[in-house]
Amino acid sequence: MRIFFALFIFFSVSAGAKAEDASQPLDACLDKAMSTAATMDCIGRDFERNDAELNRIYKTLLEKNSGEEDAKEIRGRLIESQRAWLKFRDTNCSWRGSVMLGGTGEKVIVSGCVNQMTIDRVKELKAD
Repeated sequence: MRIFFALFIFFSVSAGAKAEDASQPLDACLDKAMSTAATMDCIGRDFERNDAELNRIYKTLLEKNSGEEDAKEIRGRLIESQRAWLKFRDTNCSWRGSVMLGGTGEKVIVSGCVNQMTIDRVKELKAD
């Protein structure tokens, strides 16, 4: 039952990514992955791309607010928000992975969750 639940969560995360055009390479990679290591490699490469995009947007927002009258306050709040979000993302995904505590599926679930939450954060920051 735990395995079924873990796979359900993993594929739910993957299905959520399907709505994002940029995830198509991830979906294709996951379709071909025949092992945990291959799955982790797919997610890892997609995460690197999404994390780089997150960092790019974050830096752009920091620079965008540098000329405003309240720039110091706005930048401070953005920095505080990002730090809190990173902690939440990591602890939330760790909790989600606990359904497969100690198994190889735990890393897959955690990595997929971190990647999906990063994609969602990119969308959120782009909206600003």
